[in-house]
Amino acid sequence: MNPAGLLNRTSSLAPGTTGFAQTTAAASGDFIYVTNDQAQQLVLRLSDGQPVAGGEFAPYAAAVAAPNTGVGQPSISRGFVQFSGGTGAFVYRNADLTAPAVALTAPADGATVGGLVTLTATASDARGLLGVTFLLDGAVVGLDTVADSGSPFAATGATYSVQVDTTRLRAGGAVIEAVAEDTARQAASSRRRIVIANTPTPTPRRVAPAVSFTVTPARDVRGPRRFTVRGQIAVPAGVRRADACRGRVTVRYKARTRTISTRRVSVTRACTFSARTTFRVSGRFAGARTLAVRVRFAGNRVLLPRQARSRVVRVR
Repeated sequence: MNPAGLLNRTSSLAPGTTGFAQTTAAASGDFIYVTNDQAQQLVLRLSDGQPVAGGEFAPYAAAVAAPNTGVGQPSISRGFVQFSGGTGAFVYRNADLTAPAVALTAPADGATVGGLVTLTATASDARGLLGVTFLLDGAVVGLDTVADSGSPFAATGATYSVQVDTTRLRAGGAVIEAVAEDTARQAASSRRRIVIANTPTPTPRRVAPAVSFTVTPARDVRGPRRFTVRGQIAVPAGVRRADACRGRVTVRYKARTRTISTRRVSVTRACTFSARTTFRVSGRFAGARTLAVRVRFAGNRVLLPRQARSRVVRVR
């Protein structure tokens, strides 16, 4: 006996065996239908996975006689439907034929959005939900399987949400969609249109810093000749030190018009820099008695490149 449109599974049971329908795993409102060997149709209604108190087994229809308490009588044992005797018993569990309910709640229909946007929907289903998938122009942008608030079993439903970074998306009109899926893999959706309009982040105006440095010693006439450049980048007013104190500095030594050494060093978090150079062969000086030392800051996101005033050291 299979009530039309309600049942979707059957299982033949031998006397004293346990049925496949595990009541502790069933959701509130589930039904388990039982036919014993007396061809009597019984129904077990569950609440939160347990039989409803005071009427666990009742006839499926008024025309069906009360269950026989003898052969084939089903009972509850350790959360399962069990048969104490009889032959040819069957257990049925009704199919879920009702799709979930879902409604987008934010952003509003036709709203203009930008930046980080939260998509929110409420969904409900008497049997429970697997989750809500959010799409934008047909592409999945997030899945929420744990409700933020409420209960999917309640009439008011539960709230689900995901966040979307619209700065990576094309500007203009778009369709957002929330798709709720219940435990029977039935789905329902809700759609609305929005407009994506992000304000471009303005490029900060760069300013020129002051760059200063010293060279020690000022005179080194015996090989190997070693010189150390130490300098600092002055942070202009209105510029964050964390933004200003970054980048690279180039230190060049020139003998007459020829560059004989180039060093590149990084600016520290304290906006300082240091570079040590050693000349082991005096022939590189091309007969020059002095070397010109030049320092150039390459600039960064907030500071312009800047050339410092040259300094001179003696090598002969």
